Amino acid sequence: MRRVNHFEMKLWNDDVPEHEGKHFHLPKSGFAPKPLTRPHPPFVIGGTNDRALERAAKIGNGWFAVGLSPETIAPKTERLRALLESMGRGNVPFEVTAGTGFIPGKQLTRDDIEAWKDAGVDRLIVRPWKRGREALSGIEALAKSLGLQKASA
Repeated sequence: MRRVNHFEMKLWNDDVPEHEGKHFHLPKSGFAPKPLTRPHPPFVIGGTNDRALERAAKIGNGWFAVGLSPETIAPKTERLRALLESMGRGNVPFEVTAGTGFIPGKQLTRDDIEAWKDAGVDRLIVRPWKRGREALSGIEALAKSLGLQKASA
């Protein structure tokens, strides 16, 4: 991962990147467009095992987890924050994102969102539908359950 990260940094930041490494070789090349975010786009590391948390704390700007509940993600976000502190990165901007899937018969509530927030999650990605054709009605039902209204046209 570090090699790839170093390689990407050259592509994104050097005017004419080149690289000679054990796994990657790039002769002097043009590479455009460059990312607007400097020095690089955020690195969001996914995974829920200890190695993924360590990698996120060491080189990431965020962590992404799926398939967890607020109760199961909370100890992982606590561990992640402790790792960031121990690596001297406690003050670095870092976002935790969780993804939830469709749960039949269960609609997300404001209390659910608060539980995710209390568990250390900054961003929650939801999919309130099972099939693509149900997307619009699922989003509308979610908005209604959260007390949100449609914007005026």
